Amino acid sequence: MPSGEPSARRFAGGRKALAHRRSRREPPFGAQVRRTASIEEKFELIASGHGIAVVPRRVAEAYSRPDLVYRQVMDTEPVETCIAVAENRRERRVRDFVEIAAAVGIFLAVNTLTMDLIASALGDGARWRLIELLAERPRSVGELAEMTGLRQPQTTKHLRTLAQAGLVTVFPLGQRRVYAIETRPLAALARRLRDLADIAEAHAGERDVITRYRAAIDAESALAERGRWADGRAFSFERVLSAPPEVVWRYWVDRDLLASWWAPSSMTVTDCVLEPEPQGRAILDYRDAEGRRYRSAGRVRAAREPESLEFDLSVFGEAGEILFTGHYDVALAATEEGTALWLGLTITETEVEAVPYIAGIDTGWHQVLDNLASAVGADGRDRTGLDNEKSDNEKEVRR
Repeated sequence: MPSGEPSARRFAGGRKALAHRRSRREPPFGAQVRRTASIEEKFELIASGHGIAVVPRRVAEAYSRPDLVYRQVMDTEPVETCIAVAENRRERRVRDFVEIAAAVGIFLAVNTLTMDLIASALGDGARWRLIELLAERPRSVGELAEMTGLRQPQTTKHLRTLAQAGLVTVFPLGQRRVYAIETRPLAALARRLRDLADIAEAHAGERDVITRYRAAIDAESALAERGRWADGRAFSFERVLSAPPEVVWRYWVDRDLLASWWAPSSMTVTDCVLEPEPQGRAILDYRDAEGRRYRSAGRVRAAREPESLEFDLSVFGEAGEILFTGHYDVALAATEEGTALWLGLTITETEVEAVPYIAGIDTGWHQVLDNLASAVGADGRDRTGLDNEKSDNEKEVRR
């Protein structure tokens, strides 16, 4: 056998091995890469040239390796942001991506991702205890395991999760690994929690609405012993709207405009009609977020544009039975501010099952009239702008 043959076979085998490695590292264009199951796998793929990643700097430090390059892009709260890319893949396309992404502020989205990581990491009781211990001073894995009663592998796993969220930093000291807390993510979480508390306090009225509605249901339930229990009950509501009566009128009789306000904000109008003529149709159908439908129908009794509208509206139960009927009187009057609206409502044909509906009339109509005020107010501002523009144009023509 010629002496060069084994070398040839080795050379051929080497080429096959190289081709195999390349096929693993560089999938064909359009090929699907298997979804990774862990952060370690993601960084392994990036190191082999398959894609890039935008990560908090602390996560990058926790997965430092020689075949990855971490390029800082911009500083954002609560952590600095960087891009992870293979060491041998620093071509122009990556630079272009960084420049474009930074220009449009895409890395601000990392804030939300980071907050999710922090909340998830602190959602475990053992990890929370580790954070409490590290808040006092840096500690080794062994010390933390002893103080928490966990096994060292469990402690290391929890610490790795905290490091991924940027909450701790590891310092390899010879054979020991000492962990120290990072306060900036905790401060960012504290700020976010304060913001949420402020938002909740600013919208405390929304919770009060639910509380009053629950109390009203209890009170009406005590009265609803038999049919006709609420017949003759009357309600009245008043609003001053920043638009002329002609505009407000359209919001009552135009189908699309009516749908924009005639239901509480948590409901979706599916059909509504108020035909401004005697015996015209009156319809209001809407549904809640769970898909339950609420149906009402009746007839218009009288209409005088743009001053008054009278109509009846019966509310139906699931089987199509009438739960109660409301008799509505709407009056519009011009004022210096725009329009004074008065709405009167009288209840008849009341059944026992109408309790939750009767209990919600006061709160519900206050909400929908607020909707109407917002809608016509925006319409009035738009019309004012158009009127001013028209007036300016007319002045220009006269000149």
